[in-house]
This record gives sequence, structure tokens and C-alpha cells, in this order.
Amino acid sequence: MSKEYSILVDTHVHIYDCHDLIRFFKKAKRNFSYYNKKLKLAEKFVGVLFLTESNAFHYFDKLSENSNNIIQDLEKEGFFKKKSDENCSLVFETDDSNFIIIIAGQQIITKEKLEVLSLGTQQKVEYLLSLEETVRNINDLGAIPILPWGVGKWLGKRSDAVRSFIKENNSIEFFLGDNSGRPIFWSAPKLFTEGMKKKIYTLRGSDPLSLKSQERKAGSFGFYFISNIDFNKPFLELKKMMYNLNEEPNNFGELENPFGFLKNQLMLRLSKVRLSR
Repeated sequence: MSKEYSILVDTHVHIYDCHDLIRFFKKAKRNFSYYNKKLKLAEKFVGVLFLTESNAFHYFDKLSENSNNIIQDLEKEGFFKKKSDENCSLVFETDDSNFIIIIAGQQIITKEKLEVLSLGTQQKVEYLLSLEETVRNINDLGAIPILPWGVGKWLGKRSDAVRSFIKENNSIEFFLGDNSGRPIFWSAPKLFTEGMKKKIYTLRGSDPLSLKSQERKAGSFGFYFISNIDFNKPFLELKKMMYNLNEEPNNFGELENPFGFLKNQLMLRLSKVRLSR
């Protein structure tokens, strides 16, 4: 009989050049382990990180190609790369017999200036297409499309575009996305409720920011399954689980505290000012 694991999934993960990749892995493992124990799930866990890389970043490729001997450095820290039959997934077994799975993905900007995530493929979708065409292209690739909420990104015309897409499209499969950057004093966007009425569920992701301190965020906000999994084709297994949802998934993680939210927004603006000089 196949072994059941806690499968904890973070669907919105960025690695930036200011992040240390070894610390990123260690913090992600620590986050998954913490919630596995806190929620009293299975004995062992599988932590899944869906990378959502813009076209300027290529960390999945760096891990795949072992750039700068990063795989050997990870092995020294107890992360051992295993074989997978998928070109979009990388499986690492830890020295305490848990697993971290990295899955390729892209963050895309549409004509409406909305973000869309394409999970589970190394193939790229063109920027600045319409929202509908973008999501259809992701589906055609066999990937998973998510329309993620973000601070200030679902306002005005962009909010109207998401609302119309939810209401008018009955034949296109997609999810909505929430992230841990939403401060705890903000209620969930109403569009999540509108989506749920049509069985368009909201999937969580940590969405680390381009700040050094954010390398600790991956694996801290997501949802989970209790299941077995085929480590030779983990993405296909996860995709099946996600599309078989009949209700909102079991979630884990905490929203940002007010001080952290204000600090992060200030630091982001200061970093943009420094880059513009």
C-alpha cells in the first residue's frame, strides 16, 4: 500500500536575486514542517513550491542545470535531488525523509494589466494578450492558470475585468489566488466569493517580495491534501488533486500583521527609488 503524506502546496513562489537559495530551501522546509506539526497531519510531509517566474528570472533552470554546483551545495544541507519523469518538476528528499518539490511556472502580465500564473510548464506564454487568450493558452499547454489577487492589483477596471471573466466564462478552467501579503485587517476580496459560487476556487500562495527578508516566506501560506503521490510525475498528480476539488481546499498559513505589511510596502518603495537613481 502506498504511503500517505501531508502534501502542503504553495502556488505562488518567487525567488529573487537578493535571496540566498540555500536559506530559501531551509526556510521553506521549516515552514512546511511547522504547519505539518501544528495541524497534526501525517507523519511525513511533501512540501510543494510552484515557481511563478517572470521572464527576467530563471531559477528553475538554474536548479535543473546545477548552475554553480547548487545541487552539491543543497546536498551538504540535507536536500538530495531525486529522479522525476517530468521536465517541469524537481524532487528533493530531505535528510529526515520528507520531500520538497519545485515545479516550474510563469507569471504573465495581460493586456488588462492583470497578473496570471501558469503552473506546471517550462513553456512561456506571451505577455500582453487578453486575459481570456492568456488563460486559454495556459490550458492548451496542460498547465494550471491562476488569477492572483495582489495589493492594489484588483482595483477599478482590473477588478471589473476579473469579475466579468468569472461571470462570463463557463468553459475555461482556472483558479483565483490569494497570498499572505494581504494584511490581517483586510477582509478577503469579494471576487473570491463570486468565484466560489461558480466553483472557481481560491488557491493560496506565499508570494515572496523582492526583499532580502522575504526569502523566509516560501511554504508559509497554502493548502494541503493528505494523500499518496507518485514522485516520478508529481505535477500530474497534483493537477488531478486540484481539479478534483469539490470545495475550497484545507488551508494553512497566516496573513501579514499590520506592522509587517506597512514595513514591506515602505521597503519596496524605497528599493524602487534606489533603482531609479
